[in-house]
Amino acid sequence: MRKRLVLFLMLFVSSRAYAATDEQWPAALQNQMIRLTTIGYHLTDAAKTSCAPQEAASGLVLDYINAYPEEDRALVARVTGLRSDPQVIGTVPGSPADSSGLKAGDAIVAINGRTLAQFRENLKDPDLLGDALEQALLAEPAGQPFTLSVTRNDRPLRFEITPRHSCAVRFLIKFGEGENAFTDGVNVAIGASVIDHATSDDQIALVAAHELAHILNHDRKATGLGDRRNMERRADILGGRIARCAGYSLEDGMEYLSNFNHRDWLRFFRDPSHPSTSSRLKALKADAGSVECPPRL
Repeated sequence: MRKRLVLFLMLFVSSRAYAATDEQWPAALQNQMIRLTTIGYHLTDAAKTSCAPQEAASGLVLDYINAYPEEDRALVARVTGLRSDPQVIGTVPGSPADSSGLKAGDAIVAINGRTLAQFRENLKDPDLLGDALEQALLAEPAGQPFTLSVTRNDRPLRFEITPRHSCAVRFLIKFGEGENAFTDGVNVAIGASVIDHATSDDQIALVAAHELAHILNHDRKATGLGDRRNMERRADILGGRIARCAGYSLEDGMEYLSNFNHRDWLRFFRDPSHPSTSSRLKALKADAGSVECPPRL
């Protein structure tokens, strides 16, 4: 499914996206961000030989207090410890950022000597500073080290990170989209409800890999229902291969499709663009024994 995505490093959300009595929602959101970033990192690493354009991947997960609505910032700061500047909230295990020694809570000071003040100078909206930092990190040449300056407990530190080559695809959490996932042809959006219903990373990975496959297959607007279903079939097969090559269990991932079908068995009649769940599962199982890594288009 294709929609236009508005890209921000941090998602503008409010506590209304969670239970009204749950004041721990900022911590839950950060955990979702780290989880999805980790899955996306492994998927794009598995598919990097099949994608263009490419960009740098460091495995760094940032958050920024101003990315949240103003009315939520006091709660977010109290629950997560976010301060005024963008902070590291996690790193993908085994990634260049993880190997560098960066830790959750490190506050960003500069990237290759370019300070936060210099980044802000070029922004029309200062609340988008986190996104500007994300874009700068992605733009660093893969395979070449760059320096990230931070403060940790008010102590200045510098870390050298050598990012890897990766697909130029970002994985975003979207609210208010229901149990859905989609791509705009450039990036992938996963509905928060998908993450809530998934019982494992394998299940999220298969959903995300399906959307990544649409990007790699260069799927555009379908000419008809038959064309659309063929696109979805191809994305199922390639997505399953990507997920397996990234180390995720295809069998466990398929449980999500089966459970989703039970939760929303009328969806096929409302939106017949996808083949039936039973046929999708059958095709994935049939292809499971023929996966080559890296996956071929």
